Amino acid sequence: MKRFEVSYFFLLIAALVLTQCAESDGKRRMPRHSGEPGEVLLVMNEKEWMSAPGDSLRNYLEAYVPLLPQAEPSFSILQFSSGELSEMLKHHRNIIEVVIGPDSEGQNKLTYKKDKWSNNQLVFSIKAESEDEFYQILRSELGKAISLINSKEIDRIQRKYKRVGNDELQKRVKEEYGIDMLFPRDCEVYKTADDFAWIKRERIKYKGNTAHDITQGIFVYRYPYTSNTLFEQASILAMRDSVLKAQVPGPKEGTYMTTEYENGKLLYGRSFYEPYYHFGRR
Repeated sequence: MKRFEVSYFFLLIAALVLTQCAESDGKRRMPRHSGEPGEVLLVMNEKEWMSAPGDSLRNYLEAYVPLLPQAEPSFSILQFSSGELSEMLKHHRNIIEVVIGPDSEGQNKLTYKKDKWSNNQLVFSIKAESEDEFYQILRSELGKAISLINSKEIDRIQRKYKRVGNDELQKRVKEEYGIDMLFPRDCEVYKTADDFAWIKRERIKYKGNTAHDITQGIFVYRYPYTSNTLFEQASILAMRDSVLKAQVPGPKEGTYMTTEYENGKLLYGRSFYEPYYHFGRR
């Protein structure tokens, strides 16, 4: 037997042994999940999707994210019927399967399974004997499912930035400010001053066939400690406003970024200040 044939033979044996070891340990290779962050693949028949059950799900899943300068839904929904759920679609990152009526097998519940068809995946199943039972499940259980999806999306993003993030920027912020942060690769330092850094990210996101320009920013700054009152919310916001006024100009001359205060609103069951940015005038 020639040398290269012997080498090939032993490589083949090694591959078989490794495969058998992985299977004996109960591990199996799974395909990587697909889809964009914030997408939910909804498996639901067309009739229900176009009627009251579908409207109810949209009210939950497409609720606007609070405190953004423009209305944006919490999730992007992709709807398919069960017959359209191909092997490729089964790999989607977030899947919610809905069965209402006799096919629910007498069950009224929401369940979920991790990594059902792909790696790092969440698959939820809603089964209800009737529409009334379905609405009850949405009221009592869907909020928990939404929280799980959001937590999983944060975990996926962190994993991604650890793998393909901006290591140079992460190191710089760590060295200069003592803060350990993960950054997307396309972030860059836009402006620096004494104890201040403006990190900016410019990108284009396509929704349908429409391109949307997106500007994101992170402000990193520090100031000396003088008393415990600095940790009170009013002091934190006042200091932030003074930094923004000095460092972040608005779109027109003489304007600057500041905070708009809406006091006493309820959000996620608790009352607190809801600051968000707008541009004031000097």
